[in-house]
Formats: sequence, C-alpha cells, structure tokens
Amino acid sequence: MAKQKPVTKTRVRHKSAEHQQAMKSLHRRRAWWFAVLTSGLVLIQFAYNLHSDGRPRVLGYATNMSTETLLKDTNDYRSRSSLSALHENDALDRAAQAKADQMVTQDYWSHVAPDGTTPWYYFQKVGYSYSAAGENLAYGFATPDQIITAWMNSAEHRDNVLGNYQDVGFGFATGDHYQHGKNTVVVAMYGLPSSQKQLAATTSAASGTQYVNGATTIVNGSAPWASYASVALLGATILGFLVTHLETLKLGWHNAKRYAILHPAVDAAVLLCLALVIVQSAGGFIR
Repeated sequence: MAKQKPVTKTRVRHKSAEHQQAMKSLHRRRAWWFAVLTSGLVLIQFAYNLHSDGRPRVLGYATNMSTETLLKDTNDYRSRSSLSALHENDALDRAAQAKADQMVTQDYWSHVAPDGTTPWYYFQKVGYSYSAAGENLAYGFATPDQIITAWMNSAEHRDNVLGNYQDVGFGFATGDHYQHGKNTVVVAMYGLPSSQKQLAATTSAASGTQYVNGATTIVNGSAPWASYASVALLGATILGFLVTHLETLKLGWHNAKRYAILHPAVDAAVLLCLALVIVQSAGGFIR
C-alpha cells in the first residue's frame, strides 16, 4: 500500500500541470480577444470621426449634420407619400438658426423658451408670413438620417415632415455643455406662406421629449456605419468568448469550478456593457 501513494501523487501532479497549461492557453486567447475588441472599437470610432469632419471627435458628438441631407431625406419621405417637395427657404433657415442658437445659449429643451418666446416669434422676426407653421427639434443624434428616421417614427413629428407646407428651414448649434454634454441641437421650421400673418398657426410637434432608442435606428438601417462595424466586431468577440469559455467550463469542472464560473461572468458583463454603449450612441432625443 505504501508503494502506491507516490504513484497517486504523481498522477495528480500530472493532471494539475495539464490543467494549468490549458488555463494559460485560454488566458492568452481571452486576452487576445479583448485586445482585438478594444483596438478595433477605437479604430472604428477614429475612422468614423475622421471621415465625418476631418478630425477626431469624442463619441456621441454630432459633427455630420447638413442642411442638404436633411432636406433630401425629408423630400424622399414626402415623395413616397406622393407629396410635393419642400423648398429650402432662406428666411426660415435664419429663423431656425436663431432658435437653435438661443436653445444652446440658454440651455433649454422645449418649443417655448424659459422667457415665454414661442417658435412663431422667429417666423415674425425674419418676416416670414405664414398661414400654417410647424417646428421639429432634435439633439443627441450623430447623422441627419437618424434624425429624419426618428421624426418619421413619431406620429406628431411625422405630421410636420409630411404636412401641408411649402417651405422649410434648418438650424444647427453645438454646445459644449448642452443638456449635460457636448451636443448638437437641430431645429426644423416648416411654413406655408400667406399674404397675411396668422398668429394662431398651430404645430404638430410633440409637447414632450421623446427618447429614440439606438436599437431602433440600427434596425431601421439609419445608424452610422461605425455602429454596424462595432456591432459586427462585438459579435465576433462574443463568438470567441463562447468558444473559449465553453472549453474553460469543461476543463474547470473538476479542478477550477470557481475560476470557470467567475471569469465568464466578468467577460459577459463587459461585453454586455459594450453592446449597450454601442446601441446607446445611435439614439437621441426629439421634441
């Protein structure tokens, strides 16, 4: 019996060495997956921001807004509904810009300013006489496509985009600390000209803030390409995570139960948080 003990100990040490070697291999693969994920996400965001305006920006800072794209997307939706195209109006552009600048300067998020100034004040200020007028607002979006999609997914905002109007104007203003972050406000003002001003004009814009989930813009195909590239990279990393940790669970079933259960949970939590960040970055607010 005494001669058998060294044999048992030798076998245990041999199994332990095999297990440790396998764990080292899995650790290296795990580190490789996360290194690829981190560097890939950084490169994707850098490339997206560089492509947007020629210099890198922080994630979530809208720099890709353009009147041309907003007007084109608006008229595309109107064309699908057999409606006439809106014409960009210089006076409404100036009115929308003045409203956007005031919102950023006073840091408010509403159709009516804290001092009681209504949207129609800006129509009158630039001398635009209307028989009908409307206003849509947005902030927190990265591209014009996302904004138009968000407005079209809201019945009240869609009424303005597809409303009985002839002219439209757009304004953009960026604030370093607007609504607790660096954001770009977008204002759209719609008008049907009239020979006489009618101060009782109405708007179909929503009275309350609506949050548009980033998942909606991704599913609708209106999210920036960086979001889709990030999701694809994250998906590949999750696949690698599953393969790696299935082996970890198998190897650790008898010798490292605590290790095998703890580390997959940590990695899964990290990947889930990254997925939420990617989806969140594609969303924004409309009013």
